[in-house]
Amino acid sequence: MAYNYSAIALAQFLSMPVSIFYLSLVTRVLGVEKFGQLTIFLAVVQFFFCVFINWSRNSIIRFGSEAFAKEKNLGKIIGSQGLIMFGFFILAVLLLGIMRDYFGNILGLGKQAYLWVVLYLAAYILSDFILQFLKVRHKMRSYALAIFLRQIILLLVFSLMFFVFKFTPFVTNVIIVEIISYLSILAIFFVIAFPHKRILSSISYSNDTAKEILRYSWPVMIMMILGYSMMWTDIWMIKFFLTPSAVGEYAAANRLMQLVEGIIMPASIVGLPLVVSLRTVGADSLVHTFATKIVPQLCFFWSFVVVALLLASGKIVYFIFGENFAASGIVFQVFLLGLSFQVLSVLYTSILQAYDWTKKMAYIAGVCVVVNILLNIVLIPRWGINGAAVSKTCSLIICGLLYARSARSCIKVPKDNYIVYFFLLIPILLAISLRIFHANSIRLLVIIVVYGLTIIFIKKTKIFSKEAWLFWEKIKMPVFARSLFKKIYGVFT
Repeated sequence: MAYNYSAIALAQFLSMPVSIFYLSLVTRVLGVEKFGQLTIFLAVVQFFFCVFINWSRNSIIRFGSEAFAKEKNLGKIIGSQGLIMFGFFILAVLLLGIMRDYFGNILGLGKQAYLWVVLYLAAYILSDFILQFLKVRHKMRSYALAIFLRQIILLLVFSLMFFVFKFTPFVTNVIIVEIISYLSILAIFFVIAFPHKRILSSISYSNDTAKEILRYSWPVMIMMILGYSMMWTDIWMIKFFLTPSAVGEYAAANRLMQLVEGIIMPASIVGLPLVVSLRTVGADSLVHTFATKIVPQLCFFWSFVVVALLLASGKIVYFIFGENFAASGIVFQVFLLGLSFQVLSVLYTSILQAYDWTKKMAYIAGVCVVVNILLNIVLIPRWGINGAAVSKTCSLIICGLLYARSARSCIKVPKDNYIVYFFLLIPILLAISLRIFHANSIRLLVIIVVYGLTIIFIKKTKIFSKEAWLFWEKIKMPVFARSLFKKIYGVFT
C-alpha cells in the first residue's frame, strides 16, 4: 500500500519550469490573437475527449486498482475498457466528420480542422490510457518519468521547429509539436516502462466487466460534461462577447493557473488508488485519518504556495508572457483565490470515487456549472475577462466546499469537524490585506500575525498528531525526504 508520491511530486516540480518556459515561448511566438485561436482548438479537443472518452477513464483506476490488489491481473479491465474507449472514439470521429465545416469555421483552420482534431485527440487518448495503466500498476516512477520526458520533448521539438528551422508561427505547427509530444509517451512506455509480455497476453474482453464499467461510469459522463462546461464555458463566452485577443489574454492566465494546480495534482493521482486499496483491505480508519487530518495538513502547506504567488503574481505574469499579456495579471490573482479552495476538490475526489459516490460528484458539478454560466453571462459584459475570472473562482470555491462536505459525509466524519475550512481563509485574508495595505512592511507584519495565530491553532487542535503520521508512513519517500518532512512535521506536533 505504499505509493511513491515523492516520484510524482518530483516530476511535477521538475516539469513546472519546463512547462512555464514552453508556455512563455508559445505565447511570445504566436502572440495574443493566435494563442487565443490555439486555445479554442484545445477547447474543441477537450470537448470530444470529455464527452466520448474521459467519463470512462477513471474506471481503469477504480476497478484496476481493486483487481490488482486482489488478483494481480488487469487483463479483463484493460481489454474491456480499451474496447469501450475505441468504440466511443470512432463515434467521435464520425461526429467530427459530419460537422467538419462547422468546426473548421470556429477554429479558423478550414477543412484541415477535422484532420488536426482527430490526430490530436487520438494521440491524447493513447498517451492518457498508458498513463492510467501505469498508475494502476503502481509504476509511479515510470509514470513520473513519462510526464517529465514528455515536457522535455515538447520544449525541444518546439525550439527546433521555430528557432532552428524557422517554421512560420502558425497554430497548426504548434499542434504538430503537441501531437509529437503525446506520441512520445507511447515510445517511452515501450522503451522504458514496458511490462512483461504476459500482461499483454492476458488482455481479454468480458461482458460482465464492460457492464460494470459502464454502470459505474455513466454518472461520471454527466460529471465530465459538466466539468468541461465549468472549465471551458468562460473561454467560449469570452469568444462570444469579446475578441480573439481577449481569449488569448484570459487563456494565458488560465494555463498558468493549471500549471500551479499541477503542484497539488500528485495528491489526487496517488490518492485514488491508495484510498481504493485501503477500502479494499478494510482500513477505513486510515481513510478517516486522511479526511480529518491529512487534508487539513495539506491545505495548510498549500496556503504558503498561494500566498507566495499572490505576492509575486504581477511580476510572474510579466516575466512569463511579456507586456502584451498585461491584462492577464489581475485574472491570475483572482484565480489564485479559487485555487486555495480547489485543493479540497483535488483531495476529496479520491474518497468520493473510491466509495462510488459518482452521482454526488455529478450533482456538485451541475451546481457549479449553473453558477459559472449565470455569473459569466452577468459579469463578462460588465467586467470583461476579469468578470470571467470572478465567475470561475466562485465556482471553484463552491465546488471545493461541496466536495468536502460530501466526502466527509460519505465516511461519516462528524459535522462539527470544521477544522479543514480554517486554513482556506488564510489566502483570502492575506489577499484582502494586499489590497488594503501597500507598504511591504505592513504586509509582512500581517503575514507573520496570520501564520502565527494559525500555528497556535494547529497546536491546540492537534492536526499534526502522531496518529496521523501513520498515514504518511504509507507514502514511499526517499530517506532524506522522509527525514526532512518528519522534522517539519514534528514542529507542528
